[in-house]
Amino acid sequence: MKNIIPITLVLFAVVSAPVYSQTTYYVDQGKTLASDANAGTSASLPWLTLGKAFSTVSPGDTVMVAGDPNPSSPIAVYNCSGQNGFNIITPGTAASWITYRAYPGHTVIVKGDSANGYGIALDNASYHHFDGFIIQNFDKATEGSAAKTDITIENCEF
Repeated sequence: MKNIIPITLVLFAVVSAPVYSQTTYYVDQGKTLASDANAGTSASLPWLTLGKAFSTVSPGDTVMVAGDPNPSSPIAVYNCSGQNGFNIITPGTAASWITYRAYPGHTVIVKGDSANGYGIALDNASYHHFDGFIIQNFDKATEGSAAKTDITIENCEF
């Protein structure tokens, strides 16, 4: 009699779809320990600049930006002279928007020099949400030449 050894063949089909981190990052130029070398994932060790957020975020992420409850405080103003205020590099996706939000109760002023840049550069801004910012002194409030879709700007002043 022959020994019959059953052989089971299992095939796994892996359907690959991008998995996004959905991380909350913090930017707070008023914090003593703020640094772009930080991970930026805690309010106690935030990033120092908005530029770090633009170059790091992935679809699904949220960036909380601290200013100051007092709108005349220098901590409330992010100086973006000679550049775009929100220089969007990474687009979101229909399922995973990227959100930039001012801390509740804080005034966050993103300020240009009135001669250069856009308040929000929209070239790569598909599936972005901006909430709670005062955007001042840019050549144009928003602008972009590339195709984009689904941009929400709420509770912002230009």
